[in-house]
Amino acid sequence: CVLIDRFVRVKTKQHYWFDQDGDFAKAGVVRDEILAMLNADHAKVQQWPTALDASDYVLPDALLSDEVSLEDGCATLAYFTGLRMAQAVNDLCIQKTLNQLQVLLVGGGWSHPMIKEVFESNLVPGLRVGEQVVFDDPQAVEAQAFAYLAVRHTLGLPLSGPQTTGVVEPVSGGVSVVSA
Repeated sequence: CVLIDRFVRVKTKQHYWFDQDGDFAKAGVVRDEILAMLNADHAKVQQWPTALDASDYVLPDALLSDEVSLEDGCATLAYFTGLRMAQAVNDLCIQKTLNQLQVLLVGGGWSHPMIKEVFESNLVPGLRVGEQVVFDDPQAVEAQAFAYLAVRHTLGLPLSGPQTTGVVEPVSGGVSVVSA
């Protein structure tokens, strides 16, 4: 949802910060010309196995123009997000048998119904999708993951390895910055 959040903030001049319950996207239509631009940008981003970040993507100027409504922009970004996530999971499925895999949906982004619908409808048939039932607080999973990574970084332990993001050797997550 980060791309949608960024778009909503810019488009509404920070009056809104996100697409609450996917309401903007539900009222819009996917704009094929904008989707084509997003897909072209996506093709330039290093693909699996690597961790993708929203900062790898730039919102196209055409998306931010007055010719694209808030609703259509949200619908297009939701479609793009769900499709790209499904593609990443499908690429992983090529390497495993389906009975070895289950996708668990966690975090606040899954409350966006269009992203979830596009994601699930574009997965490899037969892939099991579970919903947040295995976690005490599914909304906190992302925060807990970042806390785990922060502790590993503090202890000087690697955050990523060849089997997770394709790096040559285990690496840390950057450098600590201490301000005076």
